[in-house]
Amino acid sequence: MAIIGRSTVTDSPESRAASGELTGDEYMDLVRSKDVAARVAAAGRADAPLGALIAFTQDAKSEVRVAVASNPGIGRTTTVIARLADDKSIDVVRALIDNPAVPHEAIEKIAADGPKAARSYAEARLS
Repeated sequence: MAIIGRSTVTDSPESRAASGELTGDEYMDLVRSKDVAARVAAAGRADAPLGALIAFTQDAKSEVRVAVASNPGIGRTTTVIARLADDKSIDVVRALIDNPAVPHEAIEKIAADGPKAARSYAEARLS
């Protein structure tokens, strides 16, 4: 028996977040998505627009913020790096410190006056 009138959306922003090309509007749809995995995938994409990355830095889920902190495209924006450097989650700050795209100066700033739990981690990365 076939079900009429029921379709599945296979080309939604959520389904394309990990592998498909997304438009700026689709990124902003993902910022508001309830699908945490889709937000993580979008936040980690190097082609994510700056507005979406800034929005993802304010996500309630730390795994989304970790994805932004690990994103190879964030080296181009000091705004995103500065927000993540002060994040309440040590996992986010450590992901930022581990990201090779983050400028050396940002790591030095975390080592000097970042969250206490991240300072020694940043110092170790600098040596």
